[in-house]
Amino acid sequence: NVTLDFPRGSFTAIVGESGCGKSTLASLLMGKNTGFAGSLTLGGIPLEEISQESLLKAVAYIGHQSYLFKGTVRENLAMACPEATDEAMWAVLEQVKLDTLLQERGANLSGGQCQRLALARGLLHEGPIYIFDEATSNMDADSENHIVSLIQALAGKKTVIMISHRLAS
Repeated sequence: NVTLDFPRGSFTAIVGESGCGKSTLASLLMGKNTGFAGSLTLGGIPLEEISQESLLKAVAYIGHQSYLFKGTVRENLAMACPEATDEAMWAVLEQVKLDTLLQERGANLSGGQCQRLALARGLLHEGPIYIFDEATSNMDADSENHIVSLIQALAGKKTVIMISHRLAS
């Protein structure tokens, strides 16, 4: 018996203990969990009537274990926005403070750096909705504060849902 409304351009934080259903909610919003009771709509359209392709264009999901694809940083960023210019790619990498030489498969990246690359990829996405699911969990406090500021700055322009187990985030 949960009712949630995420108005366009809003910032919503969902905070709770591990295992309380925060990531399950994100999975529901991304159309990954089906067979639930009740209804879920996006812009007034029932989620089951929205194609997976349209949903992925509308919603950028950045999780705590975002996948980095084999290839270059450019190829990883282009997954979010194939037509992105070099300037746009450099801009998001600067925003997340990621200026690191990359070894094959990102073998030399820390967990926090992998999350920064995933965040940069998400920032290139031009959809109206962003879901950040524990997207700063592997970062030190200073990096997390910087990234949280970037996420908060999206609100007003985009609908932002930030999931965390830390209230301070």
